[in-house]
Amino acid sequence: MSSGLRSLASNLDPLIAVVFFSFAIKKASLTSLSRKAFLHVDALSGFNKLHAAVFHGDYDTFMKAAIHLGNFVQDMNLLRTGSQAKVFPGKTALEILWALQNKGEGNLDIETFYEEHVEKIDSLTELHLCDCNNDAEKAVEIVLNEGVDINIPGKCNRTPLMWASISSSGDFINTLIDLGADVNAQRTDSKAAPLHLAAWYNNYVAVDILLKHGAKLCLPNIPEWMGLHKFVDSGFLSVSRLLIDSGCDVNLCNTKGQSPLFFAVKNKQKYIVKCLLESEADVNLKYKENGSDRIYLVRGTDGGKLCWQYVLVKKALMPLFLRRTNGGSLDVADFGLILTSGWGKDPPENVRQSINEMGYTFPDTQSQTVLHVASKSAGPDIVELIVKYKADINACDEDGFTPLHFAAMNGNIPVVKKLVELNANIDLKVDGKDAADLAQMNEETEI
Repeated sequence: MSSGLRSLASNLDPLIAVVFFSFAIKKASLTSLSRKAFLHVDALSGFNKLHAAVFHGDYDTFMKAAIHLGNFVQDMNLLRTGSQAKVFPGKTALEILWALQNKGEGNLDIETFYEEHVEKIDSLTELHLCDCNNDAEKAVEIVLNEGVDINIPGKCNRTPLMWASISSSGDFINTLIDLGADVNAQRTDSKAAPLHLAAWYNNYVAVDILLKHGAKLCLPNIPEWMGLHKFVDSGFLSVSRLLIDSGCDVNLCNTKGQSPLFFAVKNKQKYIVKCLLESEADVNLKYKENGSDRIYLVRGTDGGKLCWQYVLVKKALMPLFLRRTNGGSLDVADFGLILTSGWGKDPPENVRQSINEMGYTFPDTQSQTVLHVASKSAGPDIVELIVKYKADINACDEDGFTPLHFAAMNGNIPVVKKLVELNANIDLKVDGKDAADLAQMNEETEI
């Protein structure tokens, strides 16, 4: 038992102590269950979830495994597939990864993450590695008896607390802080601090403890994307709420003028949207828009010959254009201005560069509100929630498009109905076209 658990238990009456230790045991059991879930070998396929994630190039599942397994590098090196596996029988996840890499297959992001993680581990000290088993007693011994600096850095100034914040228990993190760990130490490469790492990996307990000990999300030289945006975009409701309640600026925008509310709405995260609105997120903030976002490279054939075209798509026809390019035929000239074209599968590098340079000349405009964003693809519940918090239901972007126009163009019938129900102006027009006209132009015949 750790020193922290001992001191706390001594102050509890027997009944409460039993309950406390029961909770501690359950917590340990949950960790054990997580490992079992990822490492259980399926009787039919012979793979565990880690093997399968590597084999199928499933980066999301691989990352979940990396978080829950703790020392996933060891698991990748030691645990083998069953003999019944039809492919790669008796192989480790690492052997599968390298075999796929040698064939030019596999997921490059998985390879990169593994290699970077191994590189990190190679620079870690014994104190860092105590976190693998949440060995708080060993950490105390190393610091107090052996005189090791609690903030001893690994590569890029990764301190033991940074390493532990990803997945360690609250007891272990509290122990490091009690020993004097710097809660706001920053890596030299990304500038991330323990709080960022805990939040990125959705370690709620660690986030809570770090905040209570003075950890800050906004530190010197922190890139804008490392603010609240990152965690809202990941859909971490509980962690996002903790950060919001700690005083994070809910209206801080990234370089594109996008606030955390923008990401929550874009990802249809209703409860995070509600949380942000309750914390006074600005519903009428206008986000930056740039015409270069509507420049597309279209590949196809003309008379049986391969060809390519760069087109600046009309905003009013963007939904139909995207559907057509996702399977179907189209005459590019019907959808906007053809900037340049040529024969072959791909344009030459000088043409690509020229188009990129052209894009830089397009000015940014303060254009769409979060209600415009919601109207494209979110549900009526999110739209109604935003309007309830005083969003301008008839707000126009730089070109005169309203949320109702966007809902109609994108065939979002439930939102069209909800906006009309909430008294959106159905008579507003863009270039003489109202919402119904714009829907017809995009072949949304049910509007």
